[in-house]
Amino acid sequence: MKDKKIGLPELVLLTIPIAGLELLEAITMDGSSLIFPAELSIVAVTQIYLNMKGVHVSAQKKQAVGNVLELIPGIGILPIRTISWFMAVRGANKEAEKEDQEEQEKKSKVVQMNDRAKNALDGLRRAA
Repeated sequence: MKDKKIGLPELVLLTIPIAGLELLEAITMDGSSLIFPAELSIVAVTQIYLNMKGVHVSAQKKQAVGNVLELIPGIGILPIRTISWFMAVRGANKEAEKEDQEEQEKKSKVVQMNDRAKNALDGLRRAA
């Protein structure tokens, strides 16, 4: 079985700055003025990271929506980016599990076909 697209260490290492920025926004009650450069860097890091990991586009869209919503003044106080990050990670890992399951099904079909071929050859050998 393959590993998840985004493992626990990666999840923790990327969640810390995302959640830290969310906490800073909530404490300062300032949606964008002083923290805007940090917000843009988090947007870039998360989107580039998801793209580099080969995450499905639907999971990338979830993160992008969260990032855009966070840039709206007033709404930025809510932990939207952190929630969308967890949703994107969950979507990426579900997609990896689905791909792994499909691969296992293909392998089992090949094994079944191989077994059938062996049985047919054994039957022919006995008949001869």
